[in-house]
Amino acid sequence: MTKSQHGTLTALGLAILACVFLLAVGCGENPSGMIASGGNGADPSAIQYVYDNYGDPFSTDTQNADAGLTPLAKHFKFKVDGDSALIGASGGTLELQMRGFKSSLKIPKEALSSDVMITAEGVLVTTPFSEVLLYDFGPDGLVFNLPTELEVDAGQLENGTPFSLFWWNPVSESWEFQQEVLVKHHKLAFEVHHFSKYGIAAR
Repeated sequence: MTKSQHGTLTALGLAILACVFLLAVGCGENPSGMIASGGNGADPSAIQYVYDNYGDPFSTDTQNADAGLTPLAKHFKFKVDGDSALIGASGGTLELQMRGFKSSLKIPKEALSSDVMITAEGVLVTTPFSEVLLYDFGPDGLVFNLPTELEVDAGQLENGTPFSLFWWNPVSESWEFQQEVLVKHHKLAFEVHHFSKYGIAAR
């Protein structure tokens, strides 16, 4: 073996050892904790599928488009709902109904320091992955003093089934995992700390 060949084999061996070490310490993990291709057992693929194939379901242009011209408008027919209310320190509840999936945004007392016009829009979408629930809460960026609760009541949800809540991060332009819960008494209950767009999907 020549000196050159020996050097090549040594370098190759070191490279292999480096790869093994990096895999052992988890170099493949996303250090930011953002969910792009799954993590914590959750994957936002079903939610991202809607935006990739239909656009923003909360866009005024999308919702008002003629059903014969826009697949999104036809697909979402009778599945979109909205609610709004002026809510202050005493708290309040907004309710949405999307084809058997009753959603309630429950704002507790002292979660808000002053009166705020709260808006909520929701849509149920069927994708090749699963059915997903999408929400747009406003005003954007509102932060609560106490967590609010997003509850979904649907008899067709099987108890013990895991569902994940994702929120849209406009800075990173990605869906981020927030919380996973199990269906209990055919209901889901998630915490919402601030307003953005949200999506619920089965694991």
